[in-house]
Amino acid sequence: MPSLMDLDVVGEDRYNMDVVYGQVKADFEPIKDLVFTGMASLNGSWDRRKIHYKNYKYYNETGELVTQRNNPNSVKDSRNNSYQMTLRFLANYKKRFGDDHDLALLYGMEQISYRNYYSMAQRKDLISDALPDVSLGSAGSQFAEGYPTKWGINSFFGRVNYGFKDKYLFEANIRTDGSSRFAKGHKWGVFPSFSAAWRISEEGFMKNLGFVDNLKLRASWGQTGNERIDAFMYLPQYNTSNVVMNGSLVSAVYQKKMANPDVTWETVEQTNIGLDFGFLNNTIYGELDWYSKDTKDILLALGIPHFIGLDAPEQNAGVVRNSGVEAMVGFRKTFGEFTFNTSFNLAYNKNEWIDRGGDDKNISGYNIQTIGSPLNAFYIYQADGLIANEQELEEYRAKYKSDPRGMSDLHAGDVKLVDTNNDGTIDRTTVRYLLPISLSSHMDGISAANIKVSI
Repeated sequence: MPSLMDLDVVGEDRYNMDVVYGQVKADFEPIKDLVFTGMASLNGSWDRRKIHYKNYKYYNETGELVTQRNNPNSVKDSRNNSYQMTLRFLANYKKRFGDDHDLALLYGMEQISYRNYYSMAQRKDLISDALPDVSLGSAGSQFAEGYPTKWGINSFFGRVNYGFKDKYLFEANIRTDGSSRFAKGHKWGVFPSFSAAWRISEEGFMKNLGFVDNLKLRASWGQTGNERIDAFMYLPQYNTSNVVMNGSLVSAVYQKKMANPDVTWETVEQTNIGLDFGFLNNTIYGELDWYSKDTKDILLALGIPHFIGLDAPEQNAGVVRNSGVEAMVGFRKTFGEFTFNTSFNLAYNKNEWIDRGGDDKNISGYNIQTIGSPLNAFYIYQADGLIANEQELEEYRAKYKSDPRGMSDLHAGDVKLVDTNNDGTIDRTTVRYLLPISLSSHMDGISAANIKVSI
């Protein structure tokens, strides 16, 4: 009997993809220290997938038909073509004034345009498995679908860098982005950021501390935007369906989801304070960071009255905060021809909902989303060992008013559940699914001459 992996039995699934990437870049320096850069790139892909399900019959030793696969036979042919065009212009100015002042300026513009086209056709009852083409299948079994996807984004951005005596460093950024995913009046977002650093080790009063090679204090605050959502959420969402009208089956279009014309950018706002250090010719080095990151205007499907009869649209309503501390300490030393380098990392992170737009205590299966809890926290029963014998079973039944499994269905050997708030009723409780503290170590390498070992 032929193998079920034999292509003569099951058919074939053939996939072909062509990809092209091209980039053109040019620099122009109209005056000293000022450089203009222009870039254009195209990234395109064209793929085709053809699945052929062959019909194959299985007979017993007497020649009787036992069973068959893929009855009727069929073929599915799909196309998925996409391309992304990027245009970018940059103007960079960098200048050192005297021995103490460094200035760098950047201005840029960028446009990204994306298009995707998908189509699929399928038919069954092919004339012959030797000719697996959609046009040779039964028209009564045909099925086809297709849809386009497109989006675009325009950006304008600028940056200023200033340094004084290589000790005091400052940077300011601002960018404004406009996305086609949002309605007029909500397309544009403005996202500033600032950072400053003080190289304490370059101060005169530090020069007498010969063991300090690097000591830098830094702080930053900034915002970034996220527009990666489904396209056209600001418009009503429609579906198709087959309905009976005047005794005939016809295709109909109906609205499935409400529109939200006010949907706009999610904003990530982060504050960071850090310290970099290096001692004893940078033999001992490391970093210490504290951060707080708020993701604002997270899209949530808040409840709407049921009589509306439509699915609720997503709204910019949620706020999630990630805050924590990260530390890294490393050791680097050269012994003759050997160099040894290793590091140790410690991180603590707290993740929690700050605001859910009134949709608090959202429970889905064994997960809960509520203010004060982490994202996707478990909402489960807390266990406390097993019911060892009939005596413990009676004590357990006397202690609690009810059990989610049913008191009468409990037996010795079942799990004991815990009344977490001591009200006599066993309820589920919120449990974090990730440890907030992580430890790790890394050996960057032991090297000698042309040999290097890393772990």
